[in-house]
Amino acid sequence: MKDDAVSAPVGVMLLLAITIVIGGIIAAFAFGAIGNSSTELPAAEFSTSVTGAGDNLTLVFEHKSGQPLNTSDLKVTTFIGTQGEEESVGSFSAENLYMSGKKIQSGVWTAGMKLTLPVTEENARLLGTEKEKIIDAAKKATPMDVKIYYIPSGKIIYNSSFILQEKNR
Repeated sequence: MKDDAVSAPVGVMLLLAITIVIGGIIAAFAFGAIGNSSTELPAAEFSTSVTGAGDNLTLVFEHKSGQPLNTSDLKVTTFIGTQGEEESVGSFSAENLYMSGKKIQSGVWTAGMKLTLPVTEENARLLGTEKEKIIDAAKKATPMDVKIYYIPSGKIIYNSSFILQEKNR
């Protein structure tokens, strides 16, 4: 009688099968098929502009089309680059924006709505500088970048560069 058994080939097959299964799981995580619980980005289109001049200067953020968004889910960052002077970088929650002259605090921003940020001393701090510097930058037609982040996903849903320039209503 022979003492050889099939345990060695079966063991090799089991190790090979386990290796393939573990490799598949690692690949699924690596390529995002498993464990990616990221939030879908909302589809929305925005625009930014400036209205007014001097002490009446106001930034306007318009939700042009797309899904309604909770202002508590949005973070706005700004960058005002002035040549030869200190640049200003601001970051604030969209809850700091205004609608009809009042801070919205928390609410739903729907298509067609314009939210504003009057350039006051308090709001200038949100933009990372002082009121006089923003007014001066607007007089010089200074480039400004605005990004809106969707906090649940941590991704940018709006990125724009425009000229910060005084405009009469």
